[in-house]
Amino acid sequence: MALAIVVVYVCVASQSTLWDRDETYYARVAVEMVDSGDYLIPMFNGKPWLEKPPMLYWFMSIPMRILGDGEFACRLCSVVATVGTLVVISVMGRRLFSPTAGLWAMLVYSLSVMTIVLGTLVSADPPLMLFMALAMAAFLRSLEPGHFALSAVVLVACLAVAALIKGPMVLLALGVMAMGMVVNRRYDWCTTRNAVLWTVALGGAILAFAAWAMPVDRATQGQLTDEFLGRHVVGRIAQPMQHHGGHDLLFLPYYVPVVLLGFFPWTLYLPGVVSAVLGGRVGGYRFRNLFLVWVLAPLILMTLVATKLPHYIFFIWPPLSLALGGSIDAAANDLLSERDRRWFRRGVIYFTPAVLFFAVGLAIVPEYTRMPDLRPCCWIAAAIWTTAAVLSCRYQLQNRIAASTTVLAIAMAAFAGTIAFGILPAIEQVKIAPRVGQIVRERASPDTPVAVCGYAEPSLNFYIGRPIDTIRSQREMEAWAGASGSGLLLITTDQLAWLDEHSRLSPAGSVRGIDYVSGRRLDVRLYLRTNDATVSP
Repeated sequence: MALAIVVVYVCVASQSTLWDRDETYYARVAVEMVDSGDYLIPMFNGKPWLEKPPMLYWFMSIPMRILGDGEFACRLCSVVATVGTLVVISVMGRRLFSPTAGLWAMLVYSLSVMTIVLGTLVSADPPLMLFMALAMAAFLRSLEPGHFALSAVVLVACLAVAALIKGPMVLLALGVMAMGMVVNRRYDWCTTRNAVLWTVALGGAILAFAAWAMPVDRATQGQLTDEFLGRHVVGRIAQPMQHHGGHDLLFLPYYVPVVLLGFFPWTLYLPGVVSAVLGGRVGGYRFRNLFLVWVLAPLILMTLVATKLPHYIFFIWPPLSLALGGSIDAAANDLLSERDRRWFRRGVIYFTPAVLFFAVGLAIVPEYTRMPDLRPCCWIAAAIWTTAAVLSCRYQLQNRIAASTTVLAIAMAAFAGTIAFGILPAIEQVKIAPRVGQIVRERASPDTPVAVCGYAEPSLNFYIGRPIDTIRSQREMEAWAGASGSGLLLITTDQLAWLDEHSRLSPAGSVRGIDYVSGRRLDVRLYLRTNDATVSP
């Protein structure tokens, strides 16, 4: 099953160029790290990039040194980490419930929307989830007689690595472990030995992060403290960053639709899963208590944080998948109550109209975006989900939960294939940065400096492959055009008025496409500064 899932993920990850903005930021930082050989201070566009610790870039550098710095090499870390997490979840499901439940949990986790999206992009979340899930598995294993020593070593090591991937996010796992020991103290979870292990794990995570952070902070003269801790930790907690969040009351239910959409299509089963777990019919009361703190603690904490992004609650995907896997196995063995089955059937009430609305949306996307090449694949995807909605809900109403789950798993795999071989190739035709990068490589020498005006997404840094200057005013434009030496300018047509008609610039190409970050259609022109410019034949 893991190998089959690898095929699905590789197909999706290999069929598109990189997306702005986070993906290209991470990819370019890793490229600059490999090129410079400086693995201590992450750099972007030749300047320190201190939004994240370096472990993600260290992991990405391994396939880059073997496969080059292409898109798939950059994304391979996410694919491998996601598949590793699947195996961990399968083992946890086997130990908590049964081997069959572990396989169902693995399938559910792998074929949810958010897992597929994050697992096929350049992102810190898949490797973070791998080591957090390993830490949770080691924590549960340490509670069993005879497994404490090895589990303790694995737990401390995993949390130390997680701290070097995404810093304070490791506190989510530590918080769940602490609350799990408290709520399950009647089951001998809260012992002196376990409390000491938790303290050592916290200390190990702090020491691992400090071992990197302290020399970097000295080398950058305090930039790490200001940028990472001040802006990206304290700043994100205190106020919304980059418009991600807003008024407290308005954004309190933010993560409700995130779960409903990100855990799709398995949200069909959430009412029944909650009923079965709370009733102790799936995993018993120890798992019920662990499930509650594992899901509610991250939800509550991230709701209180001012900056809100969907992947901030990705840590609750393993317990949701485990609970659903256990519920499917319990249903097959006739262990669910009539109340549980009734709640499973009630999921049809909101799931059917939501999927049909999604199918209609897919059908009209090509007309709305004026991209006729999307029409065949979007119609196929709409047909897939219409059929899946009818069949899965029919089986659900008949209390055939395993059959319903199988239909949705097949639909998600088919939908992923449609995305990989239909939707993504069609979208590639309107992406700007990869085509600009090709023109730059063809028309300018590798040492020709590049400047941009009107369009400055980080994908340009990745595909042009060199530092880029940004022009923000007409005075800067005049200074650039009048400077001596070769140069290449990328400018949008709405900024052409800044160009002096007497400037010594020669056209080098043009690209039309869509800036999908802003939703604008752009016409981008490229010009060579001709004095001493080096132009290839």
